[in-house]
Amino acid sequence: FKWVDVNNVGIVFSNPTSAKTGFTVPNEVTSDVAIKLEVSNGQGYQVFRTLTIHYYAGSDTFMHYVSPQGDYIGGGKTVIMDSSSAVFTPTNYDNSLNAITLSIDGNTWWSFDIAAPAGENLQVKKYINATRYPFQGPLTAGLSFTGDGRGCNQSIGDFEVLELSYNADKSVKSL
Repeated sequence: FKWVDVNNVGIVFSNPTSAKTGFTVPNEVTSDVAIKLEVSNGQGYQVFRTLTIHYYAGSDTFMHYVSPQGDYIGGGKTVIMDSSSAVFTPTNYDNSLNAITLSIDGNTWWSFDIAAPAGENLQVKKYINATRYPFQGPLTAGLSFTGDGRGCNQSIGDFEVLELSYNADKSVKSL
């Protein structure tokens, strides 16, 4: 196994001769880069695969999802939307601190609902085994992810709130 920095930009591989590796790209690189994995059997047979790592400038506000091939909701796509390409609107109806709906409107639209179990305020933490919002049981967190007219009536998954704050009127300040 041999990992190669195709663009020669200074990528450092943690295990350059292993089947699995990690890597770091220098901070000054602000464009897509390519890496190649070469596999040789030592007897003259060699195959390789080149992968493109897409540069993402980052934003304080973004949505990223990876949808498996054949998935109805995400269409088998990998999508990143940030505040340069979409408007993000968090809403907690009736100033409830239990649930938030995040609407994402760009060249496509999405809605992401999250809720703490009944009687609890949503907070910075990881919620596991959440089920379809707003039909989750009282001891279970809720979630729903829909977009472009597609949704699912059997949602199960985890979500993590990394940041959450409210304005004085209990409207969402940051999520």
